[in-house]
Amino acid sequence: KSKKKKEGKDEKGDDEVNEDCSGVGGKLVGNDWSVGPTYTYEEMLIRMYKIIEDKNPSLGTKERYVLKPPQTVRVGSKKVAWVNFSELCVMMKRPVEHVVQSASDHCAAVKPYSSLAARARSFR
Repeated sequence: KSKKKKEGKDEKGDDEVNEDCSGVGGKLVGNDWSVGPTYTYEEMLIRMYKIIEDKNPSLGTKERYVLKPPQTVRVGSKKVAWVNFSELCVMMKRPVEHVVQSASDHCAAVKPYSSLAARARSFR
């Protein structure tokens, strides 16, 4: 058995949808939007970096600083300790925990099952 649709409801439903979607008074509202210029990927990158630099001048500059070389000492026969670790963290303006994690990950990538021993004194 197939159900017959009521013709009155379908026409009424279409009118309601047109009124809701069309805007005021059942007429379509015009939009003054037009397609702008097409940019290449490189042009978009240049625009993005220019906007970032205009809004945040400190982010656009590359600050170079010279760090002291790491001072290491032997601890036993297998381990090496990094003595001036926290001083270097302060010079880099990075949290000690973040640098420890990064250095540990690097050591593990270079030599699996290796460990990092760092002496952290507070220089702040």
